[in-house]
Amino acid sequence: MGTDTRMEGDTRMAHMRRDDPAGVAREGLEAMFAGVDHVVAGSTMNRVQVAASAVTPEQALAAVHAKLSEPGTG
Repeated sequence: MGTDTRMEGDTRMAHMRRDDPAGVAREGLEAMFAGVDHVVAGSTMNRVQVAASAVTPEQALAAVHAKLSEPGTG
């Protein structure tokens, strides 16, 4: 099972760096076995984005997502 970008097409999001799926899965399993009920796996950038999304208004998040997923921007 790989990262499927067929739905993203030629967008900025389709061409962004992605975390290694095996590494993310490993972090999740380690957390689960350690009894942790929530983990933000992946790169430092992913952790920053998750933290920022907690304090960013939904309209702003939606605008950023729209810009990144706009066809023809990749």
